[in-house]
Amino acid sequence: SSTLLGKYIQTADIDLSDYTWLPIGSENAFCGEYLGQGHKITGLETCDAVDADDVYLQTYGGLFGKLGKNSTIGASANIVGVFITDCLVYGQYSGAIAGLSDVDSVNIEACILENIEIYGNTNTTASFVGSSSDGQIKDCLLISSNISTANTTTRGFYTGTMTVNSSYYMNGTTPTQYYTSGASSDYSNWITGVFKYPLPKALIWYPGA
Repeated sequence: SSTLLGKYIQTADIDLSDYTWLPIGSENAFCGEYLGQGHKITGLETCDAVDADDVYLQTYGGLFGKLGKNSTIGASANIVGVFITDCLVYGQYSGAIAGLSDVDSVNIEACILENIEIYGNTNTTASFVGSSSDGQIKDCLLISSNISTANTTTRGFYTGTMTVNSSYYMNGTTPTQYYTSGASSDYSNWITGVFKYPLPKALIWYPGA
């Protein structure tokens, strides 16, 4: 579908508190571009229904269901500047940004998750991406989360395989560096030119930086 290959720009805060969210790309992967520009998405909640065996009916839980690449035109999902707060996500594959990411060219960048709860299979559940075979998380921040994940070695950012660069999680009010490769060790340079401290109360977005 062409709608899963488009470029989308969020221009205002979005409150989803009165709705049950159906993830974008629940059947076919989202391969387009979504620029959140630092605007908040509040109250995102996916369906918590389960079958007789207590398996979630929602296969992929998150803002996006699946992130991937369109082989015909070579476009891959690019998720930048998304700020999700006060969300409750359920699914067999479950993460606030996406339930599943399955190609190396998927990019999740300059995103913030605050006060999130993620529930699902402990081996396919995490804060940003529930399960991944590849891709990148870059310049992102995780603040206050409750995640039913077995993958504590990745600070709950993902399960599976991803590259994490220059990203942080908040332990109380103290940001802690977390990265696997290619990141600066200088905390003062975190997301230079994109978000500006203090965090998390005052987030300032610099479009096009």
